[in-house]
Amino acid sequence: MITNERQYRISKAELERLRAAIKRFDAAEAASSLNGDRALAQAQLEALQSESEVLSEQLREYETLKSGSIRNLEGGQPQRIACPAHQGADCSGPVPAPIGRENGTQGAADPALRGGELFVGEPPEAG
Repeated sequence: MITNERQYRISKAELERLRAAIKRFDAAEAASSLNGDRALAQAQLEALQSESEVLSEQLREYETLKSGSIRNLEGGQPQRIACPAHQGADCSGPVPAPIGRENGTQGAADPALRGGELFVGEPPEAG
């Protein structure tokens, strides 16, 4: 999964290199360098194509997330996730600085936190 701009740029450049390698791949030449094994040459080509498809999908996912057109990663109801501020436990206590406010407020002061739980997407209405 691509998580930042640096990874995105590297992945995009790597995808172009993969596409160029696929375009210039010569099955007969590859087979001759593999002692005439055409099946192994075909497997090499398929591996390049598969890696290209995986990388393309990861780039599309990152671009979609970056565009903001996806509000919830899983869709539907907001998902409760483990809170990194609490070392993987659920967010049931006060949020320590720097995630919480320095004035000692509970996690509810953070718009992504409501009732001590961290949400992906929009948190449910308080009520």
